[in-house]
Amino acid sequence: MSSLLEPTKIACRNSERLVSQLLGILQSQFNLSEFYYYNIDSAGQFFCFQASNLELVESLEKNGLLHIYPFYCDIRHPRKMNQTTFYTDDPMLTNAPKIKNCFSHFDYRLGVQLRRRNNTNLEEFGFHSAATTPNDCKSIWNYIPELRLFAQWFLNENQSIMEFLKENPIDLAKIIGPEFYRNRILEADPIYQERKKFLTALGIRQELELSTTDIDTIRLLLKGYSASQIAKLLYRSKRTIEHRIENIKLKWNCCSKAELIQKAQKLSNEGALSYNTF
Repeated sequence: MSSLLEPTKIACRNSERLVSQLLGILQSQFNLSEFYYYNIDSAGQFFCFQASNLELVESLEKNGLLHIYPFYCDIRHPRKMNQTTFYTDDPMLTNAPKIKNCFSHFDYRLGVQLRRRNNTNLEEFGFHSAATTPNDCKSIWNYIPELRLFAQWFLNENQSIMEFLKENPIDLAKIIGPEFYRNRILEADPIYQERKKFLTALGIRQELELSTTDIDTIRLLLKGYSASQIAKLLYRSKRTIEHRIENIKLKWNCCSKAELIQKAQKLSNEGALSYNTF
């Protein structure tokens, strides 16, 4: 391959007619001008499909998208599963002005990201729009179920494209280096950095930012209760408890439930899991 995003370019060329049709649907139904899909695993193997003209792909590549965009990092790092972003105001792009200018040049102002994650992979289906107001953003959220349906349909109907991309992944861990395994998302967010300084000044440990329900969940885990048992005791659904446990694992950078319990036990022994913890 002659460039990092060459597989993406090939997939785009080979599906030009389909892309044109799908972009027409997105534009007419939702006022969306672009969509993309990417998948990354815990080892840093990455592939991306970008439904766009090649000029955009080449511009993003030229400006170092894969090297500097903070969202391309270890999948354990926390990020919202669904979100919208106005690129002109996005603090995550503060240190990536070339990427920000690239989005602006192609009139991509509003971004919609739908994500799902398991223990080994994170995948994201994103949409761009020239929309510029909060009302535009609210309007998009009315169609999230339809966009999810569109995303799943696209994956199901284009398995040959996905297989080609899977067979030609990009090794982001090698490209980015040791920084790939750091929390590049939070480190790139100036709002988070200011909050971190504030909490540090107060003597509050970052890993202890838990709700009382989080603490209840951890305490019950330490007693050996299962997610189903915890759900009954806390009057929550099993799925809610499982989701809460996964969020705590991400926050504490734990790869497994066993590692989470080990860390929780250590903090409990230190008296750090009291209810007056922030």
